[in-house]
Amino acid sequence: VTQEPQIVEPIAQVSSTKKTDMTDWFYVTSWKSSALPPKIQVPQPGCWLMFVDECGLGAEILKQLELEGQDVITVRVGEQFRSPGTSSDRSREYCVNPHNRDDYDALFRDLSSLNWVPTKIVHLWNVTSPKQASLELLDAISPAQAQGLYSLLFLVLALGQQNLKRELQIDVISSNLQSVTGDETLALEKAPLLGAVRVIPLEYPHLSCRSIDVLLPDSGSGQSAELAECLFAELSVKASEPVIAYRGKHRWLQSFEPVPLDEPSEAAKPRLRAEGVYLITGGLGA
Repeated sequence: VTQEPQIVEPIAQVSSTKKTDMTDWFYVTSWKSSALPPKIQVPQPGCWLMFVDECGLGAEILKQLELEGQDVITVRVGEQFRSPGTSSDRSREYCVNPHNRDDYDALFRDLSSLNWVPTKIVHLWNVTSPKQASLELLDAISPAQAQGLYSLLFLVLALGQQNLKRELQIDVISSNLQSVTGDETLALEKAPLLGAVRVIPLEYPHLSCRSIDVLLPDSGSGQSAELAECLFAELSVKASEPVIAYRGKHRWLQSFEPVPLDEPSEAAKPRLRAEGVYLITGGLGA
């Protein structure tokens, strides 16, 4: 399924031969159906650090991890940092304020003191209900960056303070971020997250990072467990593609297709002219 984009963007060419014709420099995003990852048993027990969502998807994945004998540490959104040491049940659940950079440092200091070393990180704070996806964009931007872009950056910066040299995979699961079929209600405020996913491995070569976008099933439909099962299989294998999407039971991979631009007609009159004077009004907000 290839979507017709509103903006055609140039991308870097991995080629030793330069294309001299500028009309061959542009590409569009497309999505190709892919086979589901195999349902394998996790070979060795590990320690998973999960930033769980409030929609229940992380809880479904957590059930499967526990059935496989994995140790799981959960992190939820809170007003202030809270560790298991300050709770009565000594659970492995933390709370972190997404706005507070220091909370992420406190999280990893506490994990280090308890000798809880994550072997896998799953970030689900960008999984939100469809109702939130319909909010006005300006109202949604600030909270989306706190739980999305900045949360991921603060997480990586805190990891950097640990001086970890071993390979570590970060899977960032979101909802309503990608237009795959063209029928989705998109949460455009989550878009900056994709930039971080692509850049983090360049800044920290020992970290691999990928984006996995989903659409949440209707509550009570019984499809949440099926989606969690697919994601569990996805999370259990080493990352190979940086951007993945699930629509129902179908897995999609992002790619880019060349789109030659048509030469402008000689009869077309340019709307701008040299030494022209133009008035720009409105659309500037505050």
